Amino acid sequence: MRKICFAFLCLVLLFIPLSLTVPNVLADKGEYRDRGKYVYDEIDRLPLESELALSSYFWRIDAKSDYEIVVVFPKEKLDEETIIKWFNDRGVGKKEKDTGAAIFVFPDNSAFVAIGSGNDVVSVAASKTYGEKILKDLDKDPVLSLLRFTNVLAGRITEPVTEEKDEGFGEFVKENLYLFLLWFLVISLIVFLIQQKNGFQKTDLIAPLILLVFAGIFVGCSFAGNANQDLTMKNYGIITSTQHDEYHWVQTVVVSTGKTTSVILIPHTDYINYATILSYDFGSYKYTFRTTDSRWAWEREAGEIEELQIDARKAALLSANPFDDNSGGKTIGDGVWINKK
Repeated sequence: MRKICFAFLCLVLLFIPLSLTVPNVLADKGEYRDRGKYVYDEIDRLPLESELALSSYFWRIDAKSDYEIVVVFPKEKLDEETIIKWFNDRGVGKKEKDTGAAIFVFPDNSAFVAIGSGNDVVSVAASKTYGEKILKDLDKDPVLSLLRFTNVLAGRITEPVTEEKDEGFGEFVKENLYLFLLWFLVISLIVFLIQQKNGFQKTDLIAPLILLVFAGIFVGCSFAGNANQDLTMKNYGIITSTQHDEYHWVQTVVVSTGKTTSVILIPHTDYINYATILSYDFGSYKYTFRTTDSRWAWEREAGEIEELQIDARKAALLSANPFDDNSGGKTIGDGVWINKK
């Protein structure tokens, strides 16, 4: 009798750490919402390392709060109408939320901050007040000035912009089933021990054994599902270097009409681009772009932004592709000039 109780207690205690690890195993894969590109440098004012630093910082703000901040270095000074059109054409801010801000820095070091229509944390007044103080040194150190200014803006985003959906009791039970199973096991153990005051009966084991079977199935399925789970993460990165190569080959095609057979030789060229990509979380990856009979692979040059799919288990880059950096945000024209000349 004591051996049975001890074995049952060990099974319950064994299930406790297994239950507590299930949520961690099935944790969020770390995917980030669309935008990806945060720096638009039309005049190559920033070195690649500075562009990466700004992009990484804005990417983290975006991932944390759904708030998009972009910096634009146009070739020439733009009027407000053109700025608004640029903002809306690029869709700065999340669609239907319009939570975004675009900082235009012009060649004469004047700036304009365009603000999405859905903003309730970054105001025209705040942008003007802090901008006049911080962005006055744009000509000396544009990166540091922009980081200081956007850090102030980010500090005003104290709560995530997105609304959390109330999942209801049904969803709560579904997502925390392991906890309910654990407590049922504990209660079953207590009931089982109480029953032993009147002597051990074989039927006393029915309910605990059924619960143990269900618990074992649940934990087993959880870990089996995790083993097959696609643990890929979406990230973004900048191509830092490229090396072009090409390979010429001939495809042989045999054509038969029934009476005659002919051989057609079709020449092909593979265009190969060996690229080094630095991700927004500062991971360095090697990737090979390859296209047949198209120079598209060679068009991926240093400074291009790519959407990355990364194997979280092996820290390996699976794919790198162009992407649409339009998130659908809009502005009705809210904005302010800073250091206007």
